[in-house]
Amino acid sequence: MGAHLATVAARNKSTKFVKIIGDQCIPDYPDRNMPTLLIYGDGDVKAQLVGATQLGGLNMKPEDIEAYLRRVGAIKVPESRASKSEEVKKSSIRSSAVAALSDDDEYESDDY
Repeated sequence: MGAHLATVAARNKSTKFVKIIGDQCIPDYPDRNMPTLLIYGDGDVKAQLVGATQLGGLNMKPEDIEAYLRRVGAIKVPESRASKSEEVKKSSIRSSAVAALSDDDEYESDDY
């Protein structure tokens, strides 16, 4: 996970990543809890992840860590992805609206 976090940190320079050896931070911290991520925001712990199984275990990728950090609000979606996502949403809404209007075509009466 350490190498993947380094990759994620390099991609998200506006977020501060800090690394410490677990038992140097918390005396006698159990090895079975490694790795542990503590996500802080506004001076408080906002989320914590104990172990790597939630992120795919040995199969985890940097993208898995990024997705988790986005879900808990530790990193933001890059502007280019955010605007693309908004465009997809708008396109979907337009398509739904057109489909809804198309359904009304079967009514031949203008009496409503």
